[in-house]
Amino acid sequence: MNCWHCNTKLIWGGDHDIDHEDEDYCMETNLSCPNCGAFHVVYLPKNETEEPEMWEHYCHEEKSMMATGKGEPCNWCGKEEEDCESCS
Repeated sequence: MNCWHCNTKLIWGGDHDIDHEDEDYCMETNLSCPNCGAFHVVYLPKNETEEPEMWEHYCHEEKSMMATGKGEPCNWCGKEEEDCESCS
């Protein structure tokens, strides 16, 4: 990565885990420029994992409502989403 001010290759100073300190970023990286002395701090955003899509059905094996991943059969009773009339 090059310096924003003088376009010289930056020197890596270190990475710091800030996952538990910040709700938006997980890592802070500091870089310095050997030419103009600028100090750069770069923040790595946290990965936002999407919740998997689920379908629900009453499982007669477990005797309760079960949530199962879209496109997957129930691990207990084998019911498929297309077999379920009351899927949500």
